[in-house]
Amino acid sequence: MDHNLYGNFTAQDRAARIKKEYVAFKEGPPELLEEMYSDLMEHGKDPANLLPALTRVRHTVDGAQASATKLTRDNEGVFVFTIVVYAGDDQAARQASSIVIGESLGRELVQENYVDIRKTLNGVADTIRYVVFHL
Repeated sequence: MDHNLYGNFTAQDRAARIKKEYVAFKEGPPELLEEMYSDLMEHGKDPANLLPALTRVRHTVDGAQASATKLTRDNEGVFVFTIVVYAGDDQAARQASSIVIGESLGRELVQENYVDIRKTLNGVADTIRYVVFHL
């Protein structure tokens, strides 16, 4: 085998090893595939293996915004306010918590009444954390 900077093996060596492993897997017992699938499913149940908290909060806010906007457009006179709160320890995710408002008139109502959004979100997050961790 020729050695080089890439793991001390040439590209041909690595390609041969990958092909050998693939053939062994392909011709292996079907239980191996089921075991791998089971391991992947179990791996996905652990919250530490999910997307980062900040990413999950941002996706949730985006989805809530799209839903709130559609609901207010489709239902005249209906105002949608959704609170998205991350109650875990990740500070960046907590900062991404948001009150999602479906329409500009709703935003104007919040601004006119001087609603302290950060204080409201912190209160909701603290309440959720208390309930989750003390029950």
